[in-house]
Amino acid sequence: MLHRTAGLQLHLGLPRELGGPQLDSRPRLHGPRATVLGFHSRFGLGLRSVKTGKGIQLERATRAQAGSSILPAERSVGIDCLRGIAILWVVAYHFLGVPAGTNGVLLFFAISGYCISFSTDSSKTAREFYAKRLGRLLPALAISVVFITAVKHTFPDMIDPARVPSWFDAVYTLVALPTLNIAKVHYIRPDGAFWSLEVEFQFYALCAFVMAVGLRKHLLPVVCIYCLVRFLLSNPSHPYSNDFFSFFIVGLSVATYQKGETKAAYIGMTVAAVLELSHILLGYSQPSAPIGWSRFLVLLISTAALYAASRYRAPAFLKPLALVGLVSYPLYLLHQDLGTMLFAWWGATLGDVLERGIGAFIFLIAAYGVYVFVERPWMKPITHLIAGRRLSAATA
Repeated sequence: MLHRTAGLQLHLGLPRELGGPQLDSRPRLHGPRATVLGFHSRFGLGLRSVKTGKGIQLERATRAQAGSSILPAERSVGIDCLRGIAILWVVAYHFLGVPAGTNGVLLFFAISGYCISFSTDSSKTAREFYAKRLGRLLPALAISVVFITAVKHTFPDMIDPARVPSWFDAVYTLVALPTLNIAKVHYIRPDGAFWSLEVEFQFYALCAFVMAVGLRKHLLPVVCIYCLVRFLLSNPSHPYSNDFFSFFIVGLSVATYQKGETKAAYIGMTVAAVLELSHILLGYSQPSAPIGWSRFLVLLISTAALYAASRYRAPAFLKPLALVGLVSYPLYLLHQDLGTMLFAWWGATLGDVLERGIGAFIFLIAAYGVYVFVERPWMKPITHLIAGRRLSAATA
């Protein structure tokens, strides 16, 4: 958003995680031509003043850019805290038998919808948007697919044979997910947790299509209409992925509310609630995440949590939770089947809480390694390669 008043350009950018440009912490000009103003909003954002030929340009810069921080300065701590809650819920479900672990995945979908709204805003084209998504997901996915498949082939007795993919399955996974398996080739997922990636990519493809046909500014209503039409054409006896899209819609709606479009946001939230209630009342089934009143409650909680995370600064004591959220994606990819194999090797049952807690910590360290050495350094190169040009404001 750009406001011009009396020679002033106010560039009200958002942190990268919320869809705004990634700012360079180095001053662009020196001396009297550039000063940093000591103003911070409730999001911990300051204003950087840069004198240009057309006036003075003020850009928001995160307070963390002025000092050191465990988390990258461009990320939202509140959103990462929600990611941390989601992944801990999923891991606790698989490792400790905590019920309703798929609710953590539903929270991930809501977070994704929120972040994607800003990503579409900052992308010039549909190709650039999809390139950002692939750059964000493919590096960690590729290394996880190779490692999981190698471990399963090395220790096949530690896992159900039906869950051991061939190397063709492993390689094709990297093609099938971003292309929505348009070739309709049957393959075994390298890990049971990968089912949610299929849903994620369906949502990304829908958003890219909306951008491609020139309806970027109407992303939320178009997604709502698409989901309503798909629902009207569906059959309760045939499971489909549309019942997950209500969670993406609430994420989009909260983001839309943050942009000041309150009417559209309320309509989006209403559509999401109507879709979820309709699936419950008409008896729709979903093997991956059973549909019921508890899911509707998760929808409401996800909406409130996203609103709080986007509007208020997270307390400092939640930084460790945000750090878990930072590595939630590689942790999600690695933990399920490899965790099953690790505990089978140790002979650890669900009741062996200490052993399973140690296992969770091992996977957390492994996930951090993937983030530092694979995901973060390869994100931009992959994005630029797929986009076919250097991005002006790379916001993965």
